[in-house]
Amino acid sequence: MRCRADIILCRDCLVHLSFANIIRALGQFRMSGARFLLVTTFREWEGNRDCEDGDWRALNMEKAPFDWPAPHALINERCEEGGGGWRDKSLGLWRLEDVR
Repeated sequence: MRCRADIILCRDCLVHLSFANIIRALGQFRMSGARFLLVTTFREWEGNRDCEDGDWRALNMEKAPFDWPAPHALINERCEEGGGGWRDKSLGLWRLEDVR
């Protein structure tokens, strides 16, 4: 028997994956049957860059190569690390059908 979830929480995960593996993860999320995705995003971040799996970088899911629409909701985590440089770290809520 397969259990279905309404939402997937993916906090502090995609920021450690290469673009190729983010695309793979999103495919798995879609296959789960969940309707929503709550994921870490940095809305003030201007440019996304690829990385090797295991490294870290900030990602703005509304910028290329993702270009997701604005999230339905945003929870600012009020991150104080990096001397306030990550103050925009948030959890964004998207419908999985809206992210490609």
